[in-house]
Amino acid sequence: LIDSWKTEPVSAGWTRLMLTRFVKHKITPTRAARGGALVHVAMHDAFHLAKESQLDAEVSVSAAAAYVLGYLFPAEEKIFSRIADAVAQQ
Repeated sequence: LIDSWKTEPVSAGWTRLMLTRFVKHKITPTRAARGGALVHVAMHDAFHLAKESQLDAEVSVSAAAAYVLGYLFPAEEKIFSRIADAVAQQ
């Protein structure tokens, strides 16, 4: 999973992961739109904050996405954290 993100923006991988969770959990379109907005706003804000602070944008975006996805899917929170940690260790 992490290796595929080396050739594309990190946000694309998190978006794909988010969409698979929406399908897996049969999330309604309204809730999916809200969840998608939360994840994308968090990634956007993390990206710009990282650029302003001269931090690694991929790590910041991954941490933000993992945090919000953990909020949306609490039973899978540790999985998202592990993915963000793997991105940070690259």
